[in-house]
Amino acid sequence: MKVSDDVLKQARATIAAQLGLDFGGSQTVRFERGLAEALRAAAIPAGGAASYWQGLGSRADAQAELMRIARYFTVGETYFFRDAACFGALRETVLPALIARQRKRPHFPVRIWSAGCSTGEEPYSLAIVLDQLLADDASVPVDIVATDVDASALATARRGRYREWSLRETPSWIRSRYFAPAGPGRYELNPRIRRMVTFIPDNLASGAAPPGIGERDLILCRNVLMYFTPDAAERVIARLIAALAPDGWLATSPTEAAAEWFEPLSPVNFTGAILFRREPAAPALRDQAGSAVQHILRWPDEPLAAVADPGNIPDDRTKAETPAVPAESGGWLARARALANQGRLADARRECEAWLAANALNPEGYLLLAAITQEEGDVPTSLEALRRALYLDPDAAWAHFLMGGLWFREGDRNRGQRAMENAARLLAAMDPDRAVPGANEVTARDLLQAANAYLNGEAEEMP
Repeated sequence: MKVSDDVLKQARATIAAQLGLDFGGSQTVRFERGLAEALRAAAIPAGGAASYWQGLGSRADAQAELMRIARYFTVGETYFFRDAACFGALRETVLPALIARQRKRPHFPVRIWSAGCSTGEEPYSLAIVLDQLLADDASVPVDIVATDVDASALATARRGRYREWSLRETPSWIRSRYFAPAGPGRYELNPRIRRMVTFIPDNLASGAAPPGIGERDLILCRNVLMYFTPDAAERVIARLIAALAPDGWLATSPTEAAAEWFEPLSPVNFTGAILFRREPAAPALRDQAGSAVQHILRWPDEPLAAVADPGNIPDDRTKAETPAVPAESGGWLARARALANQGRLADARRECEAWLAANALNPEGYLLLAAITQEEGDVPTSLEALRRALYLDPDAAWAHFLMGGLWFREGDRNRGQRAMENAARLLAAMDPDRAVPGANEVTARDLLQAANAYLNGEAEEMP
């Protein structure tokens, strides 16, 4: 369906004003496609599109209509346990601390809000983690509220039936314990877990809190803010902060974790994840972050062991004192490269980590950290650095290649194959004589040849 430029302009303005969604620049084509689908679903011909959008604001059911058509303009891509680093931090440190606190307040629930939950994989993942942590301890009730503007996505969430694709990062022991087959390629979530989550329709950009939210001990709003206009994002962040309880935690995606956006919350660094807290974290809890996330890469590939009081988590790291680094201090990264080239890996790692502390959203630093820690034999840290680089730049062919090589060396051919296929796809689209960013002047042609060697079973280990 082809609509006029005037209708496109009117629709874009309405969607921005009412839903807060930004469709400027490279999003124009996606917006036009969503608009055509929305009009077809409402049985509105191209000739009636102008009057539909002009009259939408005056309709008695305007908000309900906007929420009905929101599915055509929002991105619903999600899956269970998306972002292992974030779930590792929640599972190992944040949620045990909240549970320990609530055990001192009998029958007071752990209150969680999953904002922009789409089809429910995120809040249900939290419910599964809490079910494991609590181990049938009824003294700490759980109150998980999940909201989204897309009414059809919420209906899917309430049904609790999912395709294989939604479980692609879910380990077999969780599948067997919490899901039952529901037809070819489909799985149904355990009713007990479904009952732990309440789904409520909500337009995050509206400024009005939905009923039942109140104060929350933990709020997740991940991969949501990036789609809003600047004004709408500011309103949403204000809502999230206002709903956060004292000592509450806020989790966003790595690309949205800009500290200045969330003032007065304090950023708390975990390996591969940054969370925000309403009040500065106590020193003991800050120290737990580093040791607790040692298990992120192990989990969720094995069942959860008993969780002790988080205050008893040991911290056996050797801490390196590093001065504060201004964000523009790219010289430290160059110094880290020079030290690595001299074989001074420990010094290079400290320089690189210090630089990343002030430049947490720069993938270049994570690529260098991955190379350094790989040389040290620290494969978990190298993989985590590569994951972070790919969060920030999903099209980084060198990061996909390095990750694939590491998985092959670790004996995980399935993950290695997926990563190398991603690398090969990206490299094939590049100028073959172009140096691959971050790959030490290696050309796309040469790196593609190496990637294909892995895929064809001709390479035993990374060159």
